[in-house]
Amino acid sequence: MYRPTSGLDWPRFAGVRTFMRSPHVTDVSQCGAFIVGIPFDTGAIYRIGARYAPEAIRSISDMIRAYHPHHGFDIFDRVTVADAGDFAVVPGYAESSFNRVTSQLARLLEQSGTSIPIVVYPWYDGPGEITSLLAPNPCWEYLALVALRPSRA
Repeated sequence: MYRPTSGLDWPRFAGVRTFMRSPHVTDVSQCGAFIVGIPFDTGAIYRIGARYAPEAIRSISDMIRAYHPHHGFDIFDRVTVADAGDFAVVPGYAESSFNRVTSQLARLLEQSGTSIPIVVYPWYDGPGEITSLLAPNPCWEYLALVALRPSRA
């Protein structure tokens, strides 16, 4: 069972960044859910930089605690979660990037069986949004999309 590394075992400011300090895996067959990022903002007309969203989420998530005091349980006692890294994209080439993302996601879903992928991607992903690309595929029964929108501040 995958669990985040304790801050007592390894300092939170050190090591490879993964979501909530969960293990980085390339084989998602043992995961109940897995995190993947899509570092892509080629279609953005302005406010580029959203490609850094998956890494930023991983960086800030090291402070999230698995135990929820109000509900009284540790989420990782109920589900095995790991970080599968980012999908490979081709900066400047939307169509090629979308093709790569769908093939990589299909491969992970085939490998995972019943795992739920949690995909982190920038909101400004340009024409042919990732959601419209991923949503209609019937083989992806469960798919969690986390769209990150830059603030207007």
